[in-house]
Amino acid sequence: DYELMSFLECFRSNPSLIPKTLDLTANCLGHWGLVVISDLLRNRCCSLERLNMANTDPVPYDTVSYAVNSVKFNSTLRELNIDTCGLADEKCLDLLSSVVCDTTSIQSTYLSNHTLVKFGNCSSREISLLLAVNSNPNKSLIARHKVIYHHFAKNFRLDLFQDMQPAVLVEVLTYVYRGFACCDKNEKEQKHAAKTPGNLH
Repeated sequence: DYELMSFLECFRSNPSLIPKTLDLTANCLGHWGLVVISDLLRNRCCSLERLNMANTDPVPYDTVSYAVNSVKFNSTLRELNIDTCGLADEKCLDLLSSVVCDTTSIQSTYLSNHTLVKFGNCSSREISLLLAVNSNPNKSLIARHKVIYHHFAKNFRLDLFQDMQPAVLVEVLTYVYRGFACCDKNEKEQKHAAKTPGNLH
């Protein structure tokens, strides 16, 4: 669709013009259309918060992979709907999971996407839980919780520390300690709030 491509190219040339909501439902995006949108999401000037691409034509998996990975570099997008354009299959859900919480290393987990909170009508329990974590407005706290849960509380691995320089090791352990302290504080505050008469229903 020439008109649609011209429309998207205009945004790529002027990312500051991108609206907070972009509805491309039932449009023929094709390979290049999805690539342009992916590039927009990777642009730091992009302020897009809601992107709807439901009921568009299927695209090759490589294009899908590029599109989903582009979300990792975006810090504003909160809602993404791509249910029926070939992206909501099992492979792409796994890909999205690694984008929202990449557990290959501590740094990768820390740099994962902490903003996306809705992915179409996703029925994956794992994805839903990860997106629920992202709903916290404190993104630094989200990153800390993901790191602690996946690298320390869930499956502690000593090999993560063996090649670290002493100074870096101290910083990492301090980071983890503060994270556990923060989690403990939040848990105590929630228990206290539950016992407070004014919070009873």
